[in-house]
Order: sequence, then C-alpha cells, then structure tokens
Amino acid sequence: MEIVTSWMEQGIEQGIEQGALQKARDSLLLVLKVRFASVPMVLEEAINVLADEAILSSLLEQAVLADSLTTFQHGLAQH
Repeated sequence: MEIVTSWMEQGIEQGIEQGALQKARDSLLLVLKVRFASVPMVLEEAINVLADEAILSSLLEQAVLADSLTTFQHGLAQH
C-alpha cells in the first residue's frame, strides 16, 4: 500500500508543478498580448517549451518593462 501511496503522491506533485509552469507561461503570454497586441506563433512556441519557473518569472518582468516585442525577444534569446 505504501508503494501506491508514494506513486500517487509523486504524480500529484508532478501535476502541481506542471500546472504552475503552465500558469507562468500563460501569464507571460497574456502580458505580451496585452502590451504588444499580438505574439508571433514562433514566440509562443518558444515560451511554451520553457520549464523553469525562475526563467519564466524573469521573462514576465522583462515583458512588463520591454519597450517593444523585439526587445523582449532579445531578452528571451539570452535565456
């Protein structure tokens, strides 16, 4: 029974982590769309493969402060 419980807990933890990552990606894309009207699909795809919350948080800050989508893309390229 302990094996099943451990397996379930691991699955729940992974689900929570994946949910948090997706929320961070969605927040970043929303800010970009609000600020710059549209986001190229290639940029959306690049953001959707990111799997580090610290990087996503840093990019969210850059998205808020960037003076253009091009400036943001240069910041993304550095990650």
